[in-house]
Amino acid sequence: MARPIPINRRWLENQQRRQSSTPRPPAPPRGVNYAQTPRALLEELLPPRAVGTPAPSDDSGSPRVIPARYQQTCAGCGEPIEPGMRITRHPQWGIWVHEECRTRPQRAAAVSFPARYPGICRACTRPIQVGQTITRRVGYGWVHLECAPQPAPARSRLQV
Repeated sequence: MARPIPINRRWLENQQRRQSSTPRPPAPPRGVNYAQTPRALLEELLPPRAVGTPAPSDDSGSPRVIPARYQQTCAGCGEPIEPGMRITRHPQWGIWVHEECRTRPQRAAAVSFPARYPGICRACTRPIQVGQTITRRVGYGWVHLECAPQPAPARSRLQV
């Protein structure tokens, strides 16, 4: 029968010394209730707000106006937007329009711009060449402007 391996006394002494020399973890601070939920802690830290008051928004002042970087068509007036023109986001449509078209009703049938890359029209499967006017069609992707569905003419009311 084999003899058991004796315990290395030096290793055992080092382990005991290491345990006795490690500092004890600090005691938790008094008066802190860790049972509170994170929401209750946040409510204590944030300033109180009256119920029903709208949250402050950065859109209350003047709209953010930037220079255009790409050529496209303004949906407010149907005129082209050239690089360098001042544009802003329309508050209802969420698309870029001329600065002065921010309050206009929509006039352009579709937002269009010249293609920067070659591709294939998803409606007619013909190639799209760089520089051709394209638009985005929901459910299809990028299509030629002439392949996009035209909006139905406004119905006139019958006079009785």
